[in-house]
Amino acid sequence: MNALEQDFLSYFDRNGLNHAGVDKLLPARKLVYDCAQAEI
Repeated sequence: MNALEQDFLSYFDRNGLNHAGVDKLLPARKLVYDCAQAEI
């Protein structure tokens, strides 16, 4: 797990969302992040 994913998980933890919900969102977030990195 990279730092972005850890930050993302901790954000959801602080907001009281469970990991099942986070797991569904992480791939989409990672895809956006990977695309952003490819642009640089």
